[in-house]
Amino acid sequence: MRLIDIDATAPASATEPPRREPDDLAGAPGDVLVSHVPGAAPDSRAELTSALREHARLLRRRLGEHPDVAAQQAAVKLANAVVAAVTQTMDAVNAEIGDVVRVGLVLSMARPGVKRLGLLLIDKLNPKRRLECSLATSPRQRELVLSVDSLGRVAELARVGLQDGGAEARLRAAVEMFVLETAGRFAGGAGGPREGTAAAVDW
Repeated sequence: MRLIDIDATAPASATEPPRREPDDLAGAPGDVLVSHVPGAAPDSRAELTSALREHARLLRRRLGEHPDVAAQQAAVKLANAVVAAVTQTMDAVNAEIGDVVRVGLVLSMARPGVKRLGLLLIDKLNPKRRLECSLATSPRQRELVLSVDSLGRVAELARVGLQDGGAEARLRAAVEMFVLETAGRFAGGAGGPREGTAAAVDW
């Protein structure tokens, strides 16, 4: 004889839904399986993202055609080229005469296209003998001006048009000339008294 436990509180018509075992999920009769397959239509969120990105690209294209935006982008590109030129020239100097003169760099940025590169030259034979100078980029109208501040005197090294084809090459040449000549003159007095620092560079 089997004893059946009947819950008196449950409605007579209530039946427990059949439990689905993990294996049954793979392919139960009547089930519709949804999966991401090649060629499947993207969902609404993907379509919305695609549409927004397309609108953003159109907006970016219109902004790029604005003369002020184009000028700012060109100024930023040229200023970055100056930074790259200073860094590469400084590395070359340190690699060749780093045992006599060491060149350090401090970079600061005020706004797009405006950069100040502070150079510190240290006499390795007399660490108290030092020289500080700086290079700066500044957009003016449709030009970028590269200037140097050495021993309290400011001079213009180069002035290029923002859209000039050879602008980067001219800026690089000006940077290399300044850094190499400054390091060479400073190294010429290596080991000398600290008072000789002011005469090491004449711009």
